[in-house]
Amino acid sequence: MRNHLLSVALLALCQPALALTLAEKSATDFTIVTPRDASLTTQTAAKELQKYLEEVTGAKFPISDESEKSEKKAKIHVGVSQDTRRLLPDVRWNRLKSDDILIKTKGTDLILAGGDPRGTLYAVYHFLEEVVGCEWWTSKDSTIPSKPELIIPDLNIAYSPQFIYRDAYFSDISNNPEFAAKLKRNGQADDKGLPATLGGNLSFIGWVHTFDRFMPSSVYAAKHPEWGAEVNGKRIGWEQLKGQICLTNEEAKAKMLEIVLTRLAKADNPKIISLSQNDNNNRCQCARCLEVEKEEGSPSGPLIRYVNDIAREVKKSHPDVLVETLAYFYSVKAPLKVKPDDNVLIRLCSYTEDHSMAFSDKRNPKFRRDLGDWKAISKQIFVWDYTPDFNDALKLRPNLFRQRENLQLFAQNDVIGVFSQGPTKAQVTDFMGMRAWLIQHLLWNPKADANALIQRYLNGYYGAAGKDLYQYLRLMDAAANKADVTMSGNGASHMPFSAETLNKARELFDQAQKSVIQDPVLLRRVKIERIALDYMVLLRYPELRQGGTATVLFQSDDEAIKACDQLVIDAEDAGIDINVKSNGWGSIKEAAEVLKIRCLPMGPLPELTGKDRVVVFPGFRMDLWGYGTRTFLVPDKTASQNSAAKLVHTANAPFVSLDLPRSMEGKNWKVYAVVRHEGKSEGKITLGVNQHQSAKPILRKELSLRQGQKYHTIEVGTGSFKTLDYFFLAAADGAEGNEGSTFLDRAYFIESKPEASSR
Repeated sequence: MRNHLLSVALLALCQPALALTLAEKSATDFTIVTPRDASLTTQTAAKELQKYLEEVTGAKFPISDESEKSEKKAKIHVGVSQDTRRLLPDVRWNRLKSDDILIKTKGTDLILAGGDPRGTLYAVYHFLEEVVGCEWWTSKDSTIPSKPELIIPDLNIAYSPQFIYRDAYFSDISNNPEFAAKLKRNGQADDKGLPATLGGNLSFIGWVHTFDRFMPSSVYAAKHPEWGAEVNGKRIGWEQLKGQICLTNEEAKAKMLEIVLTRLAKADNPKIISLSQNDNNNRCQCARCLEVEKEEGSPSGPLIRYVNDIAREVKKSHPDVLVETLAYFYSVKAPLKVKPDDNVLIRLCSYTEDHSMAFSDKRNPKFRRDLGDWKAISKQIFVWDYTPDFNDALKLRPNLFRQRENLQLFAQNDVIGVFSQGPTKAQVTDFMGMRAWLIQHLLWNPKADANALIQRYLNGYYGAAGKDLYQYLRLMDAAANKADVTMSGNGASHMPFSAETLNKARELFDQAQKSVIQDPVLLRRVKIERIALDYMVLLRYPELRQGGTATVLFQSDDEAIKACDQLVIDAEDAGIDINVKSNGWGSIKEAAEVLKIRCLPMGPLPELTGKDRVVVFPGFRMDLWGYGTRTFLVPDKTASQNSAAKLVHTANAPFVSLDLPRSMEGKNWKVYAVVRHEGKSEGKITLGVNQHQSAKPILRKELSLRQGQKYHTIEVGTGSFKTLDYFFLAAADGAEGNEGSTFLDRAYFIESKPEASSR
């Protein structure tokens, strides 16, 4: 559904047939004029224009409403007024949508106007940024030019953004409404959003994952256990991270409808209400739900039928409200028969997709196929996209140059809203500020030149270091595109950058730092971005050492271990809080301790199968879930690599996992794990390989380990795997007779004959 009502392209700057001199020698003949009944947002727009024009030119620009007389005949009209209607009689003012902008010169007048409530404010910010040259890099950092003489060309700009919902959910944007407005963010997640003075938000009642939020399991499950999903033959509660509701239970549906209608009745001017699955994979598998799934060819079938039923009732009392639901985890695949009603909004999630390459890349077809299938049956589609690594906040995400391609793909498939999931609190390196700025600019205009935007930010925010940082970003992007790199929205990632690539990257950062060595502000900005690279170098060192090429990075293990301590020092020096917790290893300080263990001298790797192809994953390579409380990386001289992953058997079963790289896809593998157990009793464990998106087991083995100091090899099974399917080892839930700790030395995969495949 194209949203371009106004035909002139973004920033359609004509030849200056009649240039306007807004200021000369820090003086002006212009008055800023607003409608006599200007809205709060229009008043803000006028004040913001006044503030920045005075800062740029040094001239004083008075503000008056159109009913006041002024000695100055030259006017800048802000907002839709009687004057603007008179000046531009051909504009269909009542057809302007909420975020449409109109910027036009007419004689000695300049008109900055737009739709209600945010269009006029966006017109002002667009004019200040693209015409005057103001830049807002972060909520605290900006570049405002000095132009005592300000001359603007003849302007004829009219633009209606295709994405009616635009939200780059990064903390600097979501926590700072004034900055968000400058970047034209109009969405609202779980933050405070924009006040009325900045035009407010397009927001969701309930935001997301509302099954439990609207109809709490803690309130209803005890009395109505049959409302909960049936999983493995038992009804379970539908707490947010535990289960779902039964979508074919009519009584539960009636209660949810009652709750939804009550919420809508209490809301002030509701636009969208979220009716969406909880944040887990435990969908209902009762006979009726499975029957509907079979009819529809997807678990999304019962969901869309359920949402349609409620949406039809909502339409009777709230005909303009959209009922949103997620296509997420198990419900990503579109149904075969049922179609979402016209007032149902599908929010398609890219959580489990590979973000290392564009979704339009022929090597990355799944999301494109799912998007096309939903487009074929749905009139309203949003996308929930993912930019961070939820598992490790310090890892590189070399996919900046993919953002434009992805957003253009969304636009080409008639997506009308995008929520771009930003980083965790701890993710402050790897150009997070530029990512937020870039994505928000591309959400406003997905046809913009992303390469030019990136260079504009680098040169504006990092000064003379910008040219070297651009070369660094290009280097890592090219390496990621050629290498066996995978990056999933859920944090699954594999980044086998070569020692040569990492060393060249360090040289470019060295050059960048030297170029701004005399400017402490710019130098600190560059150092912050370098932390992610230095961390990646240390992550790669043990694996490159195993392959015999790590000496390009460090001359010895001792040098690498010292670099781990230096990482903490550099982070502190750059102003990063080294104690902020994240997923994965924890804080930077904790990560450094893990890295030091990984860099210990390596023991000999046992010969396994002669000429067979073997892929070995040491314990230190695993993702440790619950690190620091339930899982650890520990020195262990009895392990082949002098360290091991340790799982403590507790009430909450800990586990380690490893996402398999793309190079292993399509082949058959025998899977082995080398483990030992310490404790008073036997240790009960489960290990195997699960499918990436569904978490369904491909291989699974349960056994008990006896107390002993020696490692022994367990054959897990044989299978064929896809990219990001994952190996795992889990300690069973703590119970009597299951104590102690399990240690994983390594897992290894031996390529086998095709007939041995289990898939």
